[in-house]
Amino acid sequence: MNGGDKKTIVNNACFMVSYNTLHGGQIDRRRFLTVVGASTTMFGVGVSGAVGSDGISQSNLTIESFDGTELGATLYEPSGDGPHPAVLMTHGYGGNRAISPFLDDRATTYASNGYVVLTYDSRGFGNSGGKVGLNGPNEIRDAQHCITYLAAVDSVQTDGPDNPRIGMDGTSYGGGIQLNTAIAEANGAGLPESNDRIDAIVPRWAWHDLTYSLAPNGVIKRGWALLLTVAGAAGAHLSGTDAFDFLQGQAPELYELLYHGLVKNELPDWGIRYLTDRSPVGMIDSVTAPALFIHGFSDTLFTPLEALWNARASTAHRLVLTNGGHSLTGVAAGLSDEAAVIDALAHTWLDTHLRGDGTTNLPAITYYDSESGGYKTADGIPASGTTWEEWSVADVTDDDTSYAPNTGPIESSISELSFEWAIDRELTLFGTPELSLTVDPFGPECRLFASLVRVRDDAVTPIDGQVTPLRIEDDGPIDRTIRLPPLSRPFSPGDTLRLTISTTNVGYQPSRSAVGVWLYHGSPEETRLRLPILE
Repeated sequence: MNGGDKKTIVNNACFMVSYNTLHGGQIDRRRFLTVVGASTTMFGVGVSGAVGSDGISQSNLTIESFDGTELGATLYEPSGDGPHPAVLMTHGYGGNRAISPFLDDRATTYASNGYVVLTYDSRGFGNSGGKVGLNGPNEIRDAQHCITYLAAVDSVQTDGPDNPRIGMDGTSYGGGIQLNTAIAEANGAGLPESNDRIDAIVPRWAWHDLTYSLAPNGVIKRGWALLLTVAGAAGAHLSGTDAFDFLQGQAPELYELLYHGLVKNELPDWGIRYLTDRSPVGMIDSVTAPALFIHGFSDTLFTPLEALWNARASTAHRLVLTNGGHSLTGVAAGLSDEAAVIDALAHTWLDTHLRGDGTTNLPAITYYDSESGGYKTADGIPASGTTWEEWSVADVTDDDTSYAPNTGPIESSISELSFEWAIDRELTLFGTPELSLTVDPFGPECRLFASLVRVRDDAVTPIDGQVTPLRIEDDGPIDRTIRLPPLSRPFSPGDTLRLTISTTNVGYQPSRSAVGVWLYHGSPEETRLRLPILE
């Protein structure tokens, strides 16, 4: 974290959550909600301004970025004597600061509690010019330029020339840009004034490796690839009048990637490099800005595995796992009172690192408990006291092999294999299970899709809606082990844990050459689960 001659420590009662709010390893939702409720070379031209009833000054701006591209932005300044620390935020993919359901509310809340906030439309979206590049080099430099811009705002506290006291917060695309920018700043890359200037970040629902996000274990995530491309085209600038005008706002590489994924059924080598260059993977260990990673158990675009990988590679971090995230069936978190708990943690994090001495009381892991509807804490994933148990398919079936045909893009019960274990004690699965498979593709290659299900009182509940794919080539039998997303799920006597393995899933590209697949499970070593268990 950058230091400076001036270090103003503000005790903000609204968001400095005390350690007493955590008790018995669990966060009390009511206490949290009570805490929350108590509460240059570039030019900037204000085209409108207003002062709200709470004394916040709000101005819409146009900021000329490093290459002359104009960025639409809004500056929120608090009442009262400054200078104040700053927060930089942008929106999700395909959106803009005007339509984001989160940006204005969060910006207003931060400003109400003594922060200068700059929200901006990411390049190619909203009122910002340029072409969408998937948080590539241009978007990174835009964010760095906004940091430089804030350093020149009179009401912003600075730690040196071009260096504001600053944190970043944002969701999804607005989370990814934090990590990419923090990497550039930590390495002195991007703009000349880059010098590790970011003091704290709060990446919500961000990715670790876009190649894994869009093609996990070699299988194209068809549903999300289509949705993101269409959303990006709809939200990006339209520059012409013909029928193909919607193609003009995004980088052409994004359409080429979609073509290769859907038509050729795989990512090209150049596409893997393109996605990797826009990901923290391989570089995040250089980030020095303290990071509060917020992610959802049910995020199917960037599964919580990616948040765990980000957190493990970061030097100063905490991880919050919520009941929500990106889902093709909707977004669970951020639209309920759970958002207040999450936002309180985010404010605490920025207060600690922008106003305090950097010492935090937040535990290593804060996670949503589906049974109580509240939050619990842990010292890591896996947590202390975890016992790893291997549950073999051989123990729950008398057959040595099972066969599932490939039904292509159509999900069918005949393409699905299920194996069940009866639960005879109280236990909680908490952590990242592993699935080991012994398979023999019937054809040049096959694709498998694994998921875990809890069956309780005839209620069949897929755990967090997560499906983990695997592509297998060559002749078998072949042994493969895959890691399943982190989960937290209690089981009681009478419950059943079901493992489902299918050859097709509607959200993914199917194999076009496999007739089916043989699954081997005649011995305990062949097909089995390795489960993290707390009792």
